Amino acid sequence: MVAMNPIDRERYANAMISLMDKDCRYLLVTLEYNPKLHPGPPFYVPDAELEKLLGSLCIYKRLKKSDALTERQKQWGLDYFYEKIFLVTTKFHS
Repeated sequence: MVAMNPIDRERYANAMISLMDKDCRYLLVTLEYNPKLHPGPPFYVPDAELEKLLGSLCIYKRLKKSDALTERQKQWGLDYFYEKIFLVTTKFHS
């Protein structure tokens, strides 16, 4: 999701969900930073967006949140940059 234009996220999420079998395990990486300071890419993906896109059909659990701020992101004007990894499963998982 961080690589695609935010207007395409819903279509991407629908395609991803349509391909998920009941036993599917999907790792999703998102980024958290101040989008007013850097428009992307990579694009900021708020947790509320995950709920909107995945919440009705999937369970998503954050596995890790890491400080990923490097000199590159500092050059973009950012003072924080987090990488978050989620495990996504279907709600109809047995």
